Amino acid sequence: MSTSAQRQQIGYMRKLLAIDEDTYREMLSQYNGAESSKDLSTYDANIFLNNLRDKANEAGVFKPKASTKMRQYKYNNLGWRSGMATPAQLRKIEAMWFDVSYAKTDEARAQGLDIICKKITGKDSLKFIKHNDVSKLIKAITEMQKGR
Repeated sequence: MSTSAQRQQIGYMRKLLAIDEDTYREMLSQYNGAESSKDLSTYDANIFLNNLRDKANEAGVFKPKASTKMRQYKYNNLGWRSGMATPAQLRKIEAMWFDVSYAKTDEARAQGLDIICKKITGKDSLKFIKHNDVSKLIKAITEMQKGR
């Protein structure tokens, strides 16, 4: 089921785009026959919301913000995956790594994190780690912090 925040954002985008009731219901029905935004899964609600944002951006009634506030929400699009690390866990690991890393740029730090992730968990990227891999990475990074 979609979250309250997703439903609010969908309503806001609908208002910005001035979508009438019939068009809105037709758009919703494309997502497994949903009749209201409450019928959408979290995943479908994200997709629907992203589509609405794109349409609003193209229509010039919505301009996405590229601010530092968005950084705290990094990985939120990965929150729907069962058995995988949560967005908060991914952000925590990344923050811990950025404190330990000697790399000069964000890109180099991210590449270093992918290397460590591959070495410890066998996964190519932080985005692919499972819930049980989180403690392994946190433990490894904590050991690196002690060694500094």
